[in-house]
Amino acid sequence: MIRQLVNNSNIGWYHPNTIHLAFDIVAEFGKVLENNGWMIYGAPESLLPVSKGNVRIAFEALYRFLHNKDAWSDFREKYPEIAGAIISNRFYKALINAIPYIEQFVSDEEADICVKAAKYVKESDSEKLYDFLRNVNQTESFFQVQNKIEQNKKNLFNYLDSQGLLIKDDIFD
Repeated sequence: MIRQLVNNSNIGWYHPNTIHLAFDIVAEFGKVLENNGWMIYGAPESLLPVSKGNVRIAFEALYRFLHNKDAWSDFREKYPEIAGAIISNRFYKALINAIPYIEQFVSDEEADICVKAAKYVKESDSEKLYDFLRNVNQTESFFQVQNKIEQNKKNLFNYLDSQGLLIKDDIFD
């Protein structure tokens, strides 16, 4: 749904409805992180409220919105109740901190091995973790997924940076 909104020439990135939907998607993503944060090595995409691509678009829509002061007034007028929360340095910094976690979500098949490792760490089950790591095929698969996650994070940040959307300083007065 969000992909259609941002690609619609009559609606686009800055329309209040696009921003509201993006905010809702990012909020739901935050709940998924809160409930599954222990899956630090990789989590199944099936846990996401929408496709991983749509979560990325939601983050990008909010980044673009926050960098366009002209769009703020329309949004404040239509959705004053959440405008104050969104149009702030605190929210912007939360977005920057949260976006890398999108890449922690991988196919359910890839996540299976990652979730096993995280479960052993979470439960402090060193014997099962040691057995897991001794299995060469599991260890190799695990590290392939970890390398993929890290590369996807770099690609995502490079893309956002190339769009001028990653400013580490405060953007609001």
